[in-house]
Amino acid sequence: MDDEWNTTGSSTYHVDKLTETNYHSWAQQLRWILDERDLWELVEGTEKKPEPPVVVARTSTTGEQTGVPTTQATTEYQEQLAAWMKKAKKARSIIGSSISASTMVYIEGIDNPTEIWQILSERFNPITKTTLLQVIKEFMTAKMDEAVDTMEAHLQRVQRLKRRVEEQGEKISENVYNSILLNSVPETYNIAVNILESQEQLTPSIIINRLLEESRKLNGGATESSGGKTAMLSNTKPGKSGKTTGKKGGFKGGKKDLHCRFCDKDGHEEDRCWAKHPELRPKKGENGGKRGDAKFAMAARKSNPISRSITGDEEWYVDSGASDHFSPYKHLFETYTDLEKPIEVFTSKEGTTTQGIGKGKITLNVIAGSRINEVTVDAIYAPDMDSNLLSVPTLLEKGYEISMKPKSGVKILKDGVLVADTLKEGTLF
Repeated sequence: MDDEWNTTGSSTYHVDKLTETNYHSWAQQLRWILDERDLWELVEGTEKKPEPPVVVARTSTTGEQTGVPTTQATTEYQEQLAAWMKKAKKARSIIGSSISASTMVYIEGIDNPTEIWQILSERFNPITKTTLLQVIKEFMTAKMDEAVDTMEAHLQRVQRLKRRVEEQGEKISENVYNSILLNSVPETYNIAVNILESQEQLTPSIIINRLLEESRKLNGGATESSGGKTAMLSNTKPGKSGKTTGKKGGFKGGKKDLHCRFCDKDGHEEDRCWAKHPELRPKKGENGGKRGDAKFAMAARKSNPISRSITGDEEWYVDSGASDHFSPYKHLFETYTDLEKPIEVFTSKEGTTTQGIGKGKITLNVIAGSRINEVTVDAIYAPDMDSNLLSVPTLLEKGYEISMKPKSGVKILKDGVLVADTLKEGTLF
């Protein structure tokens, strides 16, 4: 083990030297290293320094009592002491080599590794009632400052505070930790928090991953369509066919299961192929649905696997230029009928169109403050679209109000009552 330590040493583990601010992480890593080398019991004090052997009483020629240990006991003691001293030197070397010059002042002149560890612990991790209450208070009231914190840095800080509380002997339950995580983020994450609070099975990992995802979206890190849009986060209710899996592609007959052998494209079958049957392609302005004009989806674009996987079937984008509500996910429709003729849908990109091939009703579970509301919409099934679109003109026609404010974003109301919140994604609404 001597040779192994001489050739590798604690530097192999890349442990940062102890400073005034990193005691908790430093101590954890040192415990692991010392335990690996069978030195931790000595450092924490459970493996005591061997005591001299018990003497055997004898009477001298003068009648006086003398005490002399046996030869065997002396030999065993010397061997045990040598082994203990050898381990103590190793432990002292490991600890000493991982301490910065500024913290060496606290242990100068101390050779016993147990004493060194105790002095450092008392200096940097004092266990008192006052200290415990201070750490608990800091943990319970942790708040993210958007002006200076990133979400990742904030969550790491909360995790460090939790570890400090537990190092003081307090156990933090999962429910308490969940509540602190959700309460530590600013109001801009209220929609994500409400969604998380509505889940029956919630773990810290789920919360952390979702908050990181929302942070990337709020900072423009997610893939966007049409330069940015407002996403209405919802838990969309699946259709009643019994064939849904709750994920895209779970409904037999959806875009994933349609393929045209004539043009070798997905999203339709050969008998509906416009390349093979050009007479099926509707003319511009032809009546294709409930209004006599052509269909428009200004935020729409043709789907691709990457963007479709990012948006998902639970997100709806508010589109002020869409003539109707559109969805590319057939399993979301509670009622569904095929259109007699496919309708052509014009997008914002000149010369680009997609097609709607069916229609029906979809019920959304939308977040409105601390409530979850059900909203049922009539939508057109357009399997080639990138994502779900919620039409502002259609909402206005149905008596809904659209409120747009710089800080609160877009809110959907009816008769002055909040129906749904939205979450900004990217730089535009």
